Amino acid sequence: MIIFNLIKNFLKLILIHMPGGIGFSLRRSYYKKKMMSLGKNFIVGTGVNIEGCKFIKIGDNVRIDNDCIISTDITKISKKNYYIENSKFTDERGTLIIEDEVRINARSSIYGYGGVKIGKLSVLSESTKIFSSTHIPNDINNPSEKIYIKHSDSYKDTPSLESPIVICENSFIGVNCVFFPGSLIGKDSFVAPYSVIKNQFDENSYIEGNPAVKIKKRFS
Repeated sequence: MIIFNLIKNFLKLILIHMPGGIGFSLRRSYYKKKMMSLGKNFIVGTGVNIEGCKFIKIGDNVRIDNDCIISTDITKISKKNYYIENSKFTDERGTLIIEDEVRINARSSIYGYGGVKIGKLSVLSESTKIFSSTHIPNDINNPSEKIYIKHSDSYKDTPSLESPIVICENSFIGVNCVFFPGSLIGKDSFVAPYSVIKNQFDENSYIEGNPAVKIKKRFS
């Protein structure tokens, strides 16, 4: 079993880093079998790590560029893990949906544990970070209790917050933006580079800042 797993992981490593047209073709075939659903003309660059495929839906003509991290799962909610619904997200918690004609540029990360939906014709510029699940500084129900963030026990006693993130269709996300649980970007919106998004915004918004606020309409 150990040797089998070593061989399996070695082959996946080759698959992830295989350059050129052969690499694109092999990765497309591999993920077609693994994902919940996968549309046509899917392009995945080199160094892309995708985990939790059985909870991922991808539409047509989607491109994920080099060195991105895409990860999701349906994790157990304990008494210290809090989940807040997002009315714009109707799929099961942990589902990651990337609709038609979306481009995710290099070195971006998407953590879909709370649920993520990226609407059609949207763009995530380089180094976009999407966290639908995050650690929080204290236990909401017992804020005076000292807490520890311990990776060695898979954070099982560490308070966390999960909430779906939705980026609606035809939205452009500038470089180095960071999204936190519960964020919503309405359709036809623009998020300026280096913005930190923690709130929900109407359609046709030009959004900027830390924390991000609506500056004006995107299209007048």
